[in-house]
Amino acid sequence: ADDFLLPETDAATLKRTAAAIETLFATRAAGFALTTWTMPRDAGTLLALAETEAETPLPPAPAAPSPAGLDAAADRIALSDILKRRPLLRLGAPGSVALGLLRLGIGSRGLAAALGPQGADPDLLRHARDRMSRRLLAALSEDSARLDLLGAEAPRRLLVEVAPGALPSVDDAPAEAPDLAAEPAMLAALPLAVAGDPALLARQRAALAAHGWGLALRGVTAAALGLIAPEALEVDLLLLRWSPAIAERAASGALRRVDPARLVLIGCEDEAALQWGLSQGIRLFGGSHPELVLTARRMAACPDRAGCTRRQCLLRATATAPAGRAGCTNLALLAGFLPPAMDPTMQDAL
Repeated sequence: ADDFLLPETDAATLKRTAAAIETLFATRAAGFALTTWTMPRDAGTLLALAETEAETPLPPAPAAPSPAGLDAAADRIALSDILKRRPLLRLGAPGSVALGLLRLGIGSRGLAAALGPQGADPDLLRHARDRMSRRLLAALSEDSARLDLLGAEAPRRLLVEVAPGALPSVDDAPAEAPDLAAEPAMLAALPLAVAGDPALLARQRAALAAHGWGLALRGVTAAALGLIAPEALEVDLLLLRWSPAIAERAASGALRRVDPARLVLIGCEDEAALQWGLSQGIRLFGGSHPELVLTARRMAACPDRAGCTRRQCLLRATATAPAGRAGCTNLALLAGFLPPAMDPTMQDAL
């Protein structure tokens, strides 16, 4: 549209850049061509162009979404419509497969779509997500709401992604101190940015421990491992986002300083990611490939599997509303992702 200007370009750079730009835009606009000006010879032409552009009124900036009614709009959204419910696979001895944790979190994309124009504003979306996080924690504390979200005989251990402001405080802790030696049934997964303030991280950990909760940090990428000392973070779990870069020397070297029992590898889309994680001593995995492994094991243990497809079983297992589980005749097995107790003979057979 004749509105791009690339200033102060030397001849060699101009030649390469012009070829790239023409290749890009030639497919979008017939007859597209670049105009080149040489200084100081063409200074008058450029000054005239600037004057013409200055006289052209700019279109009004779009109005920012108003925060009015945001809380009411968020409260009208069904929690089950935006809740993500995903299993974390535990791999132990050869052939040993179990459900390690059930990972819960508010889906940002689904929430933004449900909010409409207000969801396009990052600050308003963050506020709404914090509010939905509080609703999620409240629902998990109520038997009927928990049953609707997680199904019958839901897994015992939950990893809940929440905003720091939605967490319970030390003042609300139960009078009877929790057994800190026991493996926590609930873990709060906070964003890695919280670790940038050690005092805040310590307060969050103390508040969670007072309620018997564990603490995990999410959003640990290969790039982040170059900026932090992961072994120094006093948390129960670190959620690593799989990418080929995380297997490179710098990132994997940082991970070798961490007890593998504290690591969870998420975003595993194929067997290669699992094999790399296992080679590092990691035993907890999340992603589409681990979910397929769990689905195959679950269907092999289900006496009514003949009437279902693998995709149906996967979608029903991760559903967050009773309607999403319709059609399953073994809801206890579905909600638990695997049989609650599998004898070694069946385990080996599967």
